[in-house]
Amino acid sequence: MRDPNRIPIMLDELKTLWETHPDWRLGQLIANLSRAANIEDPFFVQDDRLLETIRTWNACARSKRKET
Repeated sequence: MRDPNRIPIMLDELKTLWETHPDWRLGQLIANLSRAANIEDPFFVQDDRLLETIRTWNACARSKRKET
């Protein structure tokens, strides 16, 4: 069984990312994340890999905000 504690962590990170791109639809957000993780089909993306990609995008957005 997968660790249920991963859910709020993933959702918090996803919320932060989605707020950075509020015009994206949820499916678009997941598809873009999957592509960034070099996965053709989002169905097969493991949570840890997706979380790593989300955190990378969030860190990049934070650094861009600091530059302005």
